[in-house]
Amino acid sequence: MPPLDASTVGAYLITRGVVTGAGRVDVEPLSGGFINSVFRVTADGREYVVKQALAESSRTILRADIRRSEMEARAMSAIRRSVGPDCPIPQMLVHDSAAHVTVMTAAPRSAVLYQDELMAGRCHPAAARGVGAYAARLHESTTGDRSLARRFATNPGFALRDQTIRSVAATLPDLRDIIDTILDRDRAHACALVDYDITPKNILVHGEAVTKLDFECAKWGDPAFDVGLALAHFLLVAFSRPELTAALVDEARAWYTGYTDHRAAAPDRGFVLRAKDYLAATMLARSNGDLIFDFLEPHRAVVAAAARCLLDEPHDRIESVLERTAGLIPAAAGLDQG
Repeated sequence: MPPLDASTVGAYLITRGVVTGAGRVDVEPLSGGFINSVFRVTADGREYVVKQALAESSRTILRADIRRSEMEARAMSAIRRSVGPDCPIPQMLVHDSAAHVTVMTAAPRSAVLYQDELMAGRCHPAAARGVGAYAARLHESTTGDRSLARRFATNPGFALRDQTIRSVAATLPDLRDIIDTILDRDRAHACALVDYDITPKNILVHGEAVTKLDFECAKWGDPAFDVGLALAHFLLVAFSRPELTAALVDEARAWYTGYTDHRAAAPDRGFVLRAKDYLAATMLARSNGDLIFDFLEPHRAVVAAAARCLLDEPHDRIESVLERTAGLIPAAAGLDQG
């Protein structure tokens, strides 16, 4: 089947029996991330999101086996079943493995993208706590589940995460062995189903509620990875908006509070050390890897310098990691200006 576009999505949904076709079918293309086509469809008085995985990205050099679409559908089912009926993710309605298409419920039209809100200086601590709670509940409910461990031992979609981190070595070759060690540690400490993509660009905020999107990377792994990756994305915004540093660190704290409030036991020192390293690796990936955030282009060197500091230092509390990174951001701003 040819890739869907705005002119063919309606007919596709009618053929699949999702909509009747008796009335008007409105189709709105969405941004869809870097390696998918995504549409919002209004028909029969309801709204849907239609996502089709692409073999490769037209905007980046990212590549991942298109079978990641099947794994994403499995992950959505497993996550909703594990977290419970109030799980803040879309409900999957149809998955067409032949066409690599998933049809799901849509978030309210009033929902705003968390990343855009943070870049505009609008923080949502209740939303941050909610997303942290989602991560904790996912980890807590799946830890030690042997069936999930077998089903999600590998996922071709994880290549998207793996590539963005490993590609840092092309720019900063002296970090190659450190990056390899960090990713080896993720495998060594795998004990739960991990999302691997809990970032503000994948979160819609509506009031104090959230909708988490995108599950292509999900696999069996180290829960500390989700913590480091999520917290890194709050801090990265501060490198381009240093005047927002205090507010963004508070937002990161809110996320981590939501996380720890929903874990049976507090993360131990080893967990924190790994989360710190995953945080630093994420900072490097987003500033010096194959997928660089546009807002970090002018700050690549200083983000890398801050990440190196974190990698070199032992921290046994997340609060210490946040405070240390916050302290590096004003220095980074000064270096940018110099």
